[in-house]
Amino acid sequence: MLSAVRPTPVFRFPMPIFGEVEQLNPQNAQR
Repeated sequence: MLSAVRPTPVFRFPMPIFGEVEQLNPQNAQR
């Protein structure tokens, strides 16, 4: 489910904060 939205290693974090992980991870910031 999360992998479909973010192929990045965001699945390592809990689902409820996956929205915040985008801002925390510099990898996602580059995208």
